[in-house]
Amino acid sequence: MTQSSRSFLPNPFAYQVSTAMLTDGYHFTTPPLFLRFMSDPERWDVANLVLRGDVEKETYTIIAGLWELLSRLENWVIDETVITAMREKNIPEEMINQMKGRRFEGRIYAVRDGEVLFPGPVMRVEGPKWQVKWIESVFTNHLRRCSSVATKAARVCTVVPDHHLKLDAAFRRANDTDGVWAARAAYLAGFSGTSNVLAGQMFNIPWGGTVDHYTMQSLMQEYFERNPDIEVTEESQREAQRFAFRCVIEVYPENYALLIDTISFEAGLEDAITVLLELRPKNYTLRQDSGDLAICSKEMRRRLDNAGLTDVKIAPSGGLSALTVKSLLDQGAEGDNWQFGEYFLFNGERSREGATISEPPVNIQMVQKYGGTSDGSYESIKLSENPAKNSLPGRQQRIRLLTDGNMFDGDIVINENQYSLPCGETLTRVIRSVRRGKPAKSKTVKFGTKFYLPMQLVFEGGLFIAHDLYTLEESRKFHAQQMERLPDQYKRVDGSHAIYGVGIEKELDMRAYSMGVDQIIIHKNT
Repeated sequence: MTQSSRSFLPNPFAYQVSTAMLTDGYHFTTPPLFLRFMSDPERWDVANLVLRGDVEKETYTIIAGLWELLSRLENWVIDETVITAMREKNIPEEMINQMKGRRFEGRIYAVRDGEVLFPGPVMRVEGPKWQVKWIESVFTNHLRRCSSVATKAARVCTVVPDHHLKLDAAFRRANDTDGVWAARAAYLAGFSGTSNVLAGQMFNIPWGGTVDHYTMQSLMQEYFERNPDIEVTEESQREAQRFAFRCVIEVYPENYALLIDTISFEAGLEDAITVLLELRPKNYTLRQDSGDLAICSKEMRRRLDNAGLTDVKIAPSGGLSALTVKSLLDQGAEGDNWQFGEYFLFNGERSREGATISEPPVNIQMVQKYGGTSDGSYESIKLSENPAKNSLPGRQQRIRLLTDGNMFDGDIVINENQYSLPCGETLTRVIRSVRRGKPAKSKTVKFGTKFYLPMQLVFEGGLFIAHDLYTLEESRKFHAQQMERLPDQYKRVDGSHAIYGVGIEKELDMRAYSMGVDQIIIHKNT
């Protein structure tokens, strides 16, 4: 892997189409309803973007992608491109004129990129009603993609030793078009580098690549084209493979890899050792992409060491996940570089071809729900036939509790309309935390308990105001600190993880419960 010296532009989205175009159709068509029928269409509302899920079951999620979103939001404007799209849907000119030229005017409170999170609020948006609704889709879309990758990368980093390389090789299978955000998310969560050249150049991430089977087959075919009198036999194929290995080493005499399973593991290993002893390249790696990687890697290490090639590294690849690597390491597998591809797809932790073991699904249920007016005079909830989809009212925030040793000790979701934010680093009053699914786990958090507030003001006045905190290197350091503060029992990748306590502040729980029982979705504060 090589490190680029190029630094990334402060705002890579400055010359792209308005972010207001990155939305669903109903965000275009519903603002006229607000502007026509609301007595005060510019009144500020609040929407809570939450990580939904069963707090008594879910493992952690790593939040990633906020840097991109908040940077893009600086470029949110109702420009001529947006207006043209509005006119296609026959939106009245009167409403278009009210929106024309407007930028996003609201405030956003959010966690930081790299935050270790469990179900509950991720971000709170306050601003003019029609704008708050408009930005929902791009946020939920992008956060789901990036947080999925970051969470899986974090799982890998908990099972693979720190001195091993962890490489993202998922561009061909990425869920986003250019794969750069998946690569950035993986690096943020602790990966060593990426195969994505654009991501490497954009974000100064170490990037590189190795020979693939296509190239090996082509080089082997070239051997026979150069030697037309040689019959294709098992032995001549082996010479063709050695020719291919020599070609690779001639072009890259150091810091590269040989792919050894084009014919078979045994043939590839034997031929690779022969050519390595012959040409003595520096800092080379052997990659095995199939077969029983535990058995193969141990045999590779044994044969390489016996040949005096103790400096040659081993790179297992092919359908790896955090859980399969853990299993391989438990079996004594050898590996210096680990490469991950389809694992980073949505549901890639469960749906890999040939997998016989699977991890708990990554929780990326990002939803944004209306909470009421920003001034707290009205609060609202959404009710559902499925209780898991019921929302909480008001201006949501979470308090993260800490042990005396600064380890994470549970979260409490609060409504800032009901519960004034605590100041300092320790609670100055008692707070009651309710666990709905496990009422016996509800607790009274005592005076003097250490805490911090994960959600901070990050966007105001049309500007992203936390650039230094969200740069890739700062986010990477922050994430590493977060994982150190998360007790080990919550990090297991095989489904045996302990349940992290997320409670609801008692008064908020009572208000939401009362509104649900009475089927009253609007609450007026007096």
